Amino acid sequence: MERMEEEVPESEYRAYQQFISNSRWDYSGANRKVASETSFILAKHKRHSGCLTGFIIDESAHLKKGEHSVGVARQYAGIVAKITNCQVGVYSSLVNDRYATLIGQRLFLPNQQYAYFQSQRYWVERCFEDAKNELGLSDYQVRKWISWQHHHSLVMMACLFIMKLKIDQKIDYPLLSVRDARILMIVKIFGNEDDFKRRLDQMAIRHQKRQANIDRHYRDGYKI
Repeated sequence: MERMEEEVPESEYRAYQQFISNSRWDYSGANRKVASETSFILAKHKRHSGCLTGFIIDESAHLKKGEHSVGVARQYAGIVAKITNCQVGVYSSLVNDRYATLIGQRLFLPNQQYAYFQSQRYWVERCFEDAKNELGLSDYQVRKWISWQHHHSLVMMACLFIMKLKIDQKIDYPLLSVRDARILMIVKIFGNEDDFKRRLDQMAIRHQKRQANIDRHYRDGYKI
C-alpha cells in the first residue's frame, strides 16, 4: 500500500488501510461477479480451444513472521515444503486450455486438531519422496491400467513393511530411514553376516552425525 500511495496522486495510506481492513464492501459479491465473468469468458474460449473447463480447488500458504494475524499457526506450507509459521488459503479457480484465474477463497482456521493434521502433510510428502526415490514408485515401464495398479500395490506393500519396521525399531534405531531399511534388507538377503554388521556400523555413524545436526539446529521441536 505504501507503493500505491507513492504512485497515485492525492492518495493517503490510511485510506487504503481503511478500505482493506474496516470498510464493509461485499467481497463475497465481488467474488461471485469474478466467477461469473470468468465462466462466461472461458465458455467463449472453449468454443475455440475445444478443451474442457476445469474447476480446481487447491491450497496455498502465506509465510508469516508474527503470531497475531488471523489463521496463523505452525502448519505445513507447501511453498517451502516444511512446517512453518504461516496462513493457509484454500482457493478455487477456473481453467481452460492455458488460461486460468482465481475465483474464490477461504482462509483455513486451524484449531489444535486441524493444525496437527495440516502439519502431518509433511510426513505424507516424505512418504511420496521415499516411495519414489527408494522404492521405485515412479520407476515403471508399463502401459496398461491393470499394470499400473499392480505396480502401485506392490510399492504400497513395501511402504507398509518399512513403516512397520521403523515402528518396531524406534527404540534402537529412532532415525532409521527408508534408505537405511532398503540397504539393510538387500544386504541381509544377498550378503553375509560380516557385510550386514559393517552396514549397521556405517548406519550408526550416520545416525550419530544426523542427531548431532538435529540437536544443533532444533530445541524442543522448534528450529533455533
